[in-house]
Amino acid sequence: ANRAATTTTRPNDPRGIGFWVGRTANGGYGRVLKSGIGYVKANAAVTRGNRLVSSGTVKQAAVNTVAEASRTLATALETTGASGLVLCNVTGWPGVSKAIIADQKAANTAGGTPTATTWTTRTLNTEVSDPDGIVAIATNRFTPIAGVYNVKIYAPMVGSGNPTGARIRLRNVTAGTVLKTSSNFSGNANGGIPATLEHSFVANGTDAFDVQYYITSALATNGLGFPINEGAVVETYTTIDLELVG
Repeated sequence: ANRAATTTTRPNDPRGIGFWVGRTANGGYGRVLKSGIGYVKANAAVTRGNRLVSSGTVKQAAVNTVAEASRTLATALETTGASGLVLCNVTGWPGVSKAIIADQKAANTAGGTPTATTWTTRTLNTEVSDPDGIVAIATNRFTPIAGVYNVKIYAPMVGSGNPTGARIRLRNVTAGTVLKTSSNFSGNANGGIPATLEHSFVANGTDAFDVQYYITSALATNGLGFPINEGAVVETYTTIDLELVG
Protein backbone atom coordinates (compact mmCIF):
# COMPACT_ATOMS: atom_id res chain seq x y z
CA ALA A 1 0.00 0.00 0.00
CA ASN A 2 1.10 3.59 -0.57
CA ARG A 3 2.42 5.52 2.42
CA ALA A 4 2.96 9.24 2.92
CA ALA A 5 6.44 10.58 3.68
CA THR A 6 7.75 13.95 4.74
CA THR A 7 11.11 15.66 5.06
CA THR A 8 12.77 16.71 8.31
CA THR A 9 14.93 19.64 9.36
CA ARG A 10 15.53 18.27 12.83
CA PRO A 11 19.29 17.80 13.28
CA ASN A 12 20.23 14.19 14.08
CA ASP A 13 16.60 13.12 13.70
CA PRO A 14 16.49 9.43 14.72
CA ARG A 15 13.29 8.86 12.74
CA GLY A 16 14.80 9.28 9.26
CA ILE A 17 14.36 6.24 7.04
CA GLY A 18 16.43 7.26 4.03
CA PHE A 19 16.91 9.88 1.29
CA TRP A 20 14.51 11.15 -1.31
CA VAL A 21 15.60 10.41 -4.85
CA GLY A 22 15.15 13.18 -7.44
CA ARG A 23 12.52 15.91 -7.40
CA THR A 24 8.82 15.41 -6.71
CA ALA A 25 5.95 17.87 -6.52
CA ASN A 26 4.36 18.30 -3.10
CA GLY A 27 1.91 15.47 -2.59
CA GLY A 28 3.25 13.53 -5.55
CA TYR A 29 4.75 10.07 -5.86
CA GLY A 30 8.46 9.43 -5.56
CA ARG A 31 11.10 7.07 -4.24
CA VAL A 32 13.02 6.89 -0.96
CA LEU A 33 16.42 5.22 -0.97
CA LYS A 34 16.56 3.25 2.30
CA SER A 35 19.59 1.11 1.52
CA GLY A 36 22.20 0.84 -1.21
CA ILE A 37 24.65 3.07 -3.03
CA GLY A 38 23.52 6.54 -4.04
CA TYR A 39 24.28 10.23 -3.99
CA VAL A 40 23.38 12.35 -0.97
CA LYS A 41 23.50 16.14 -0.80
CA ALA A 42 25.70 17.22 2.12
CA ASN A 43 25.70 20.69 3.68
CA ALA A 44 29.53 20.80 3.89
CA ALA A 45 32.66 18.95 2.81
CA VAL A 46 32.85 15.36 4.03
CA THR A 47 35.61 12.80 4.47
CA ARG A 48 35.32 9.21 3.33
CA GLY A 49 33.94 7.19 6.23
CA ASN A 50 31.95 10.08 7.74
CA ARG A 51 28.50 9.10 8.93
CA LEU A 52 25.70 11.38 7.71
CA VAL A 53 22.53 12.36 9.52
CA SER A 54 19.69 14.82 8.98
CA SER A 55 20.57 18.49 9.37
CA GLY A 56 18.76 21.71 10.16
CA THR A 57 18.94 22.67 6.48
CA VAL A 58 16.16 21.37 4.27
CA LYS A 59 17.21 18.76 1.68
CA GLN A 60 20.76 18.45 3.04
CA ALA A 61 22.56 15.96 5.28
CA ALA A 62 25.31 16.69 7.79
CA VAL A 63 28.23 14.85 9.32
CA ASN A 64 27.25 13.06 12.53
CA THR A 65 29.18 14.81 15.30
CA VAL A 66 27.30 13.04 18.11
CA ALA A 67 28.54 9.60 17.05
CA GLU A 68 25.30 7.78 17.84
CA ALA A 69 24.93 4.94 15.36
CA SER A 70 21.15 4.95 15.63
CA ARG A 71 21.01 8.36 13.92
CA THR A 72 23.19 7.45 10.96
CA LEU A 73 21.44 7.40 7.58
CA ALA A 74 24.47 6.94 5.32
CA THR A 75 28.26 6.56 5.24
CA ALA A 76 30.35 8.64 2.81
CA LEU A 77 32.30 6.61 0.24
CA GLU A 78 34.37 9.55 -0.99
CA THR A 79 36.00 12.74 0.24
CA THR A 80 34.69 16.06 -1.05
CA GLY A 81 36.05 19.60 -0.86
CA ALA A 82 32.76 21.45 -0.41
CA SER A 83 29.03 21.01 0.08
CA GLY A 84 27.13 19.11 -2.58
CA LEU A 85 26.50 15.58 -3.75
CA VAL A 86 28.58 12.81 -2.20
CA LEU A 87 28.56 9.11 -3.05
CA CYS A 88 27.30 7.18 -0.01
CA ASN A 89 26.29 3.80 1.29
CA VAL A 90 22.76 4.50 2.48
CA THR A 91 21.70 2.39 5.47
CA GLY A 92 18.58 4.18 6.74
CA TRP A 93 17.19 4.23 10.23
CA PRO A 94 17.85 0.93 12.08
CA GLY A 95 14.32 0.92 13.47
CA VAL A 96 14.48 1.88 17.14
CA SER A 97 15.77 4.62 19.42
CA LYS A 98 15.73 4.19 23.19
CA ALA A 99 15.57 6.41 26.25
CA ILE A 100 15.38 5.76 29.99
CA ILE A 101 13.86 8.27 32.40
CA ALA A 102 13.50 7.77 36.13
CA ASP A 103 13.02 9.08 39.62
CA GLN A 104 16.54 9.16 41.04
CA LYS A 105 17.48 10.42 44.50
CA ALA A 106 20.70 10.77 46.46
CA ALA A 107 22.06 7.67 48.17
CA ASN A 108 20.04 6.58 51.23
CA THR A 109 17.10 8.81 50.28
CA ALA A 110 13.74 7.06 50.50
CA GLY A 111 11.16 7.15 47.73
CA GLY A 112 8.73 9.17 49.85
CA THR A 113 5.34 8.88 51.51
CA PRO A 114 2.48 7.95 49.17
CA THR A 115 -1.05 9.30 49.19
CA ALA A 116 -3.49 6.45 49.82
CA THR A 117 -6.64 5.82 47.75
CA THR A 118 -5.99 8.75 45.40
CA TRP A 119 -4.44 8.71 41.94
CA THR A 120 -1.17 10.60 42.41
CA THR A 121 1.67 11.43 40.02
CA ARG A 122 5.01 9.67 40.46
CA THR A 123 8.22 11.69 40.41
CA LEU A 124 10.25 11.77 37.18
CA ASN A 125 13.38 13.89 37.45
CA THR A 126 16.25 12.29 35.50
CA GLU A 127 17.04 11.38 31.90
CA VAL A 128 19.21 8.36 32.61
CA SER A 129 19.87 7.73 28.92
CA ASP A 130 18.61 9.51 25.81
CA PRO A 131 21.32 9.37 23.13
CA ASP A 132 18.98 10.30 20.29
CA GLY A 133 17.14 13.09 22.08
CA ILE A 134 13.70 11.50 21.73
CA VAL A 135 12.21 12.80 24.99
CA ALA A 136 12.29 15.77 27.37
CA ILE A 137 11.18 15.81 31.01
CA ALA A 138 9.85 18.63 33.20
CA THR A 139 7.71 18.78 36.36
CA ASN A 140 7.33 14.98 36.53
CA ARG A 141 6.10 14.79 32.93
CA PHE A 142 7.79 13.52 29.79
CA THR A 143 7.26 14.77 26.24
CA PRO A 144 8.45 12.45 23.45
CA ILE A 145 9.11 13.60 19.91
CA ALA A 146 6.46 12.58 17.39
CA GLY A 147 6.35 8.86 16.65
CA VAL A 148 5.18 5.42 17.69
CA TYR A 149 6.46 4.14 21.04
CA ASN A 150 6.70 1.03 23.16
CA VAL A 151 6.96 1.80 26.86
CA LYS A 152 7.77 -0.27 29.94
CA ILE A 153 7.15 1.27 33.37
CA TYR A 154 8.35 0.05 36.77
CA ALA A 155 7.15 1.76 39.94
CA PRO A 156 7.99 0.23 43.35
CA MET A 157 5.64 0.72 46.28
CA VAL A 158 5.33 -0.47 49.89
CA GLY A 159 2.07 -0.58 51.84
CA SER A 160 1.29 -0.36 55.55
CA GLY A 161 -1.84 -2.51 55.44
CA ASN A 162 -1.97 -6.28 55.32
CA PRO A 163 -2.64 -6.82 52.49
CA THR A 164 -2.10 -3.69 50.38
CA GLY A 165 -3.19 -3.35 46.76
CA ALA A 166 -1.75 -1.01 44.14
CA ARG A 167 -1.97 -0.01 40.49
CA ILE A 168 -0.20 2.39 38.15
CA ARG A 169 -1.38 4.10 34.99
CA LEU A 170 0.02 6.04 32.02
CA ARG A 171 -1.68 9.34 31.23
CA ASN A 172 -1.63 11.83 28.41
CA VAL A 173 -1.74 14.90 30.65
CA THR A 174 -2.22 17.36 27.78
CA ALA A 175 -5.21 15.50 26.36
CA GLY A 176 -6.56 14.55 29.80
CA THR A 177 -6.81 10.85 28.91
CA VAL A 178 -5.64 7.60 30.49
CA LEU A 179 -3.75 5.45 27.98
CA LYS A 180 -3.55 2.31 30.10
CA THR A 181 -4.02 1.15 33.68
CA SER A 182 -1.96 -1.75 35.01
CA SER A 183 -3.22 -4.96 36.53
CA ASN A 184 -3.70 -5.16 40.30
CA PHE A 185 -0.59 -5.74 42.41
CA SER A 186 -0.60 -6.67 46.09
CA GLY A 187 1.71 -7.26 49.01
CA ASN A 188 1.82 -7.61 52.77
CA ALA A 189 2.54 -4.79 55.21
CA ASN A 190 6.09 -3.48 54.72
CA GLY A 191 6.48 -5.79 51.73
CA GLY A 192 7.47 -4.58 48.29
CA ILE A 193 4.87 -4.14 45.52
CA PRO A 194 6.69 -4.02 42.15
CA ALA A 195 4.01 -2.48 39.92
CA THR A 196 4.71 -2.68 36.18
CA LEU A 197 2.97 -1.62 32.97
CA GLU A 198 3.68 -2.08 29.25
CA HIS A 199 1.98 -0.22 26.43
CA SER A 200 2.30 1.09 22.87
CA PHE A 201 1.15 4.59 21.95
CA VAL A 202 1.51 7.39 19.42
CA ALA A 203 3.00 10.75 20.45
CA ASN A 204 2.41 13.95 18.49
CA GLY A 205 5.57 15.68 19.69
CA THR A 206 3.85 18.23 21.94
CA ASP A 207 1.66 16.26 24.39
CA ALA A 208 3.09 15.56 27.85
CA PHE A 209 2.66 12.26 29.70
CA ASP A 210 3.02 11.11 33.30
CA VAL A 211 2.77 8.01 35.49
CA GLN A 212 0.34 7.85 38.40
CA TYR A 213 -0.10 5.36 41.22
CA TYR A 214 -3.01 4.21 43.38
CA ILE A 215 -2.35 2.38 46.65
CA THR A 216 -4.79 1.24 49.32
CA SER A 217 -2.58 2.05 52.34
CA ALA A 218 0.26 4.52 52.88
CA LEU A 219 3.59 3.71 54.53
CA ALA A 220 5.38 6.83 55.72
CA THR A 221 8.74 7.73 54.15
CA ASN A 222 9.38 4.41 52.38
CA GLY A 223 5.99 3.87 50.74
CA LEU A 224 7.30 4.87 47.31
CA GLY A 225 10.43 2.76 47.66
CA PHE A 226 13.05 1.62 50.18
CA PRO A 227 16.57 3.06 49.82
CA ILE A 228 19.45 0.60 49.39
CA ASN A 229 22.18 2.90 50.79
CA GLU A 230 25.01 1.35 48.78
CA GLY A 231 27.86 3.81 49.14
CA ALA A 232 27.34 6.81 46.84
CA VAL A 233 25.12 4.97 44.33
CA VAL A 234 21.92 6.90 43.64
CA GLU A 235 18.55 5.41 44.56
CA THR A 236 16.33 4.68 41.54
CA TYR A 237 12.58 4.31 41.90
CA THR A 238 10.02 4.86 39.12
CA THR A 239 11.68 3.94 35.82
CA ILE A 240 10.43 4.28 32.24
CA ASP A 241 12.01 2.47 29.29
CA LEU A 242 10.92 4.25 26.13
CA GLU A 243 11.45 2.94 22.59
CA LEU A 244 10.74 4.93 19.43
CA VAL A 245 9.80 2.28 16.87
CA GLY A 246 8.16 4.23 14.09
